[in-house]
Formats: sequence, C-alpha cells, structure tokens
Amino acid sequence: MKTIKSFLALIVLLCFNVDVFSQDTLTIVRDYIESGYKDFAFCRCLYRSNSKDSTIIKELVSKDGSTAGYFEVVNIGLENSIMLDSLARKYSNKYYASKYDNPLLLMKCLDFYNSAELKDSVNSILNRDKEYYSELEYYYKRAMIRKENMK
Repeated sequence: MKTIKSFLALIVLLCFNVDVFSQDTLTIVRDYIESGYKDFAFCRCLYRSNSKDSTIIKELVSKDGSTAGYFEVVNIGLENSIMLDSLARKYSNKYYASKYDNPLLLMKCLDFYNSAELKDSVNSILNRDKEYYSELEYYYKRAMIRKENMK
C-alpha cells in the first residue's frame, strides 16, 4: 500500500512539473512572438515616418532585411502585417514638436513601440491566431537563442 501511495505521489508530482514547464514554455513562446510582432511594427513605423529628413531612414529600412526577417522568425502573415503597418502609419504621421525643429522619428516610433494600443493589437492577434501552439518547440528554441544572444 505504501508503494502505491508513493507511486501516486510521484505521478502527481511529475504531472505538476510537466504542467509548469508547459506553462513556462508557452509564456516564453508568447513573449517571443509578441516581441517579434512589436519589432516588426517598429520597423514599419520607421519606414512610414513622414519628415523632410525621413528619406535617410526610409533608405536604411528599405535596404535592411529586418522587417522581412520578422516574417521568417515569427510568421506574421499578410493580414496581421497589414494591420500592424496601418497602425504604424497612424503613429508615424503624428506631429512631434522639437525645440530645434529636428525630426523626432525615433522618439515617435519608440512611443509607438511602447504604446498600449500596439500591445493591445498584438495581444488580440495572439489570442485570435493560436497557430504558434503547433510550433511550440520551434519558437521555444528561437526564443532561447535570442535570449542567449542578448547576454
């Protein structure tokens, strides 16, 4: 009888640990994908920024592969990219006053990146499109590689 209780306790403990690991994995994956979506939106904001000096930024962003790279690493999809681009355009068209009449493109796009509106939009995408569940292992590995590269 004692062996059966020990065995059952071990099973419960193992199930609990597997569940915790699964939840941790899901959180890591979701955070990774959320970050990728927000990074994509930031790149689009830079590209869309309207200013007399924005040609420098547009040229840099159009020649840089980062925006397209997010399609590869987080599978944004066309519908989501259009929605995020539209939101980025809205923010990039905002007027930011500078004391010395300098363009404030990075400030504007960083405000967008940190905005509640972008966070809410990305969360609604992730809550609606749960395709990433089928690729948990892939995204988990990518998240761990990114975390390691940021050290």
